[in-house]
Amino acid sequence: MTMITKRLFTVVGLLILAFPTWAGTRYDYGDAPDGASTSYGNGTTGAFPSEETSNGARMATTDEVWLGKKVNKETDSRQVDRDEFDDGVDLKLTSCKTSKAVFLVHVANPGELSGTAYLNLFADWDKSGEWSGADDCAAEWAVRNFPVELSAQTETIAAYVPAFMAGKNVKNIWFRAVVTKDQRLYDETGAGSFTSGEVEDYGPAVPGDGGKYGVVCEPEPLIIQHGEAGKLTIVEKPGTKAFSSVDFPNSSDPNGDGVYQDKSKKISISGPDAVTIKSKKKHVATVEKVSVEVSVRYPDGTRIIKTCPVVIVHDSLVANEQDSHDYTLTEFDPSRVYFTDVSTDTTVMRGVLSPRETIATELISLQLSGFEVPLTVQYPELPDPVTIDLDINGEGWPTDWSCEIITESSGNKTKRCEGTNTFITSESTFDIYFHSDETTKLNSTITSIETPEQLHMHLLTADGETLAVDMPLGE
Repeated sequence: MTMITKRLFTVVGLLILAFPTWAGTRYDYGDAPDGASTSYGNGTTGAFPSEETSNGARMATTDEVWLGKKVNKETDSRQVDRDEFDDGVDLKLTSCKTSKAVFLVHVANPGELSGTAYLNLFADWDKSGEWSGADDCAAEWAVRNFPVELSAQTETIAAYVPAFMAGKNVKNIWFRAVVTKDQRLYDETGAGSFTSGEVEDYGPAVPGDGGKYGVVCEPEPLIIQHGEAGKLTIVEKPGTKAFSSVDFPNSSDPNGDGVYQDKSKKISISGPDAVTIKSKKKHVATVEKVSVEVSVRYPDGTRIIKTCPVVIVHDSLVANEQDSHDYTLTEFDPSRVYFTDVSTDTTVMRGVLSPRETIATELISLQLSGFEVPLTVQYPELPDPVTIDLDINGEGWPTDWSCEIITESSGNKTKRCEGTNTFITSESTFDIYFHSDETTKLNSTITSIETPEQLHMHLLTADGETLAVDMPLGE
């Protein structure tokens, strides 16, 4: 019989950790194979730019902004050592489907550091041993220069970057996650020297999976009423090794009493069997999301990081876990998609916000002021040019809005529309219109969509946050 290791713990408040500082001219390097085996099992030699002779990605300064708990500095890339401190990104990937990534970004002197952090993610979807171009499903530069305004941050940032299309191979491949301060990346191979930030490489297992090492949070997320307690359990994944200990790397025990505090002052952690929320301020939304970063160690010295989401409900409980976690709008007009006469040169998609009051209230409180629709990535067959319009509550296009087509260097296009006023002020309906002179091609593309396909959108909040939502499509 296999013994399953579990750890129950209580979450009660989290103080700021001492931030690492570094001296000398050492750099933080990536450690993906550069001239060594990829361990793919297909004989491929890695050509990932990691060593200095390959202009490998490297950071001179690592004490301003970084990923995960700590940064490890070297004189050159330590090849395929799976750096002890590669712990700052969690991926939720589905082959050739819209996927998600969360970057755990740490900032020195929160609220005082100014500038912009840029987040990037590279994935060797085609197992070629390099990050370049794309496979049949997606570009290997998966996340491109997603900005995070540092001056607005007062705590560790769980940055939910916009959803992206994953490639064919999502397991046992090499990834590179990069955070830079005030410098964008321009090299699709993931190379270059930068002033400040961190480089993290993962492989060949997906970050958060850990291969033969892996744990899960139960439940995920933990939903809890403000000021009340709930149990959160760390359990090893089936078929993985038993772990030996659990601690909280972003926390400290100032009083030596087993009660850990994080700098957010929103939750505190104590063992062994409950999670208690101590929120210091009223959040603007009904539902507030925080996270517990857990460091899990194994008898052989291996350490992995797991981030467990916790949802604090300040008023009434949300309908279910899905509503509180992903902002996925799961209930739409029963017709889902319908079409006007092709001769009108317009194909119409129609959706209505979920009638459940809790999620509608949450979205209203976020003061949505814009939206983005990634075009080329989702539907490369769409004719070019194609335009998209929005109609709110049957009242036409918001007069204060402006729209633009953003074209990335790879040719991918995104429709972005923003205004000065919020566009969801109550339970709302919206029509999305696709327009093109090539009506036959447009109609053919749209009508080929079958359930359970989804139209992926980004909702933009007044304070610059981006929320990912999926609109179910189908006749």
